[in-house]
Amino acid sequence: MRYTLQACGKCFAPTLCIASCELVGGNESLGMPMACSLEMMVASVVILDDLPCMDNDDLRQGKPTN
Repeated sequence: MRYTLQACGKCFAPTLCIASCELVGGNESLGMPMACSLEMMVASVVILDDLPCMDNDDLRQGKPTN
């Protein structure tokens, strides 16, 4: 899980979510549940895409897939 969630280039969607929340007057703690949900969905889609019935690549952007 750590490898998947902390891979380089991650966290764009959650960062954008928190920034959007702050832009409209909220704070980080209000946007964090949605930001975490977004990141979990993105991570699961990446993992599911690597299943043998879908893509089955050994590498994604030059790094080993899960």
